Amino acid sequence: MKFLVLLLTYIMQKRLNLTLSRRHDQWAKSFLTFFELRLPVVRNSAPFYLLIALAAPALALFIVLRLTEDVFFGFLTLFVHIVMLFLCLGCGFLKQSIDIYLQQWREGRFQSAFRTLEEAEIHIDDAQNMSPAQLHYAACSQYLYQTFVRYFMVIFWYMAIGPVGALLARLAHVAGRDPSVYVPQQMTTVYKALEWIPSRLLALSFALAGNFGGAIKHSANDMIDPHADAFTVLRKAAGGAVEIYPLAAPSEREGQDVALEVKQMCAIRDLLNRAMIIWFILIALLTVAGHMG
Repeated sequence: MKFLVLLLTYIMQKRLNLTLSRRHDQWAKSFLTFFELRLPVVRNSAPFYLLIALAAPALALFIVLRLTEDVFFGFLTLFVHIVMLFLCLGCGFLKQSIDIYLQQWREGRFQSAFRTLEEAEIHIDDAQNMSPAQLHYAACSQYLYQTFVRYFMVIFWYMAIGPVGALLARLAHVAGRDPSVYVPQQMTTVYKALEWIPSRLLALSFALAGNFGGAIKHSANDMIDPHADAFTVLRKAAGGAVEIYPLAAPSEREGQDVALEVKQMCAIRDLLNRAMIIWFILIALLTVAGHMG
């Protein structure tokens, strides 16, 4: 059932460019801010913060799933699955924003392109001090990472432990993405742990979907490094997998080639699409094998 729900939700998200996940992030951030401001114990207790930010919402969802398990022949549980995926999976605004960004980049309107990224919540540190080539390189890397956390990471944890896993993945990302002075270090540890397995699986998918040798060569050491973050692993794997238009830091290239930079972003997007197809094929095969077993 989970595979069919996932496939249906993914297709509808892509077709309709829904932004429910963005609203869910805003609700989650408001929820955290409310407790940070109203309960002093949250500010000073890491375990209590983790309880409020992750454990309590996950437990509440688990109880709802248990209570609805046999209601209307399981259709109510199916409805909860679909609603949670709509809230946690994807970012319909991202595709449109990248299309606008690429058009502005082609026309040489680099500042407008940067503002488009900001509106899409693709934040680049110290962007004002970057050259256009450096900004584009950072934009490609952030686009890659945002697609991972909003799609692949949610898919992995949904298939692993259901809607509770998808919710945990998104809540941990929201808390870790815009940390306040109250967010404990343990939240970062939890989020990096949730990223670890799916980021390595996606890096391997890049190898299968692109230049296998290049992807493995660039990212093998980081993939087996328990301390390497997902951003680094994915950036290096994608850079090696995109054979024709490699994702290279500006310092490794001379000058700026706008046409090449546009092709690089398109190549990264195509790589992500091929990796998604691989994931769906593998999930389908595992689902069939599980039923046959």
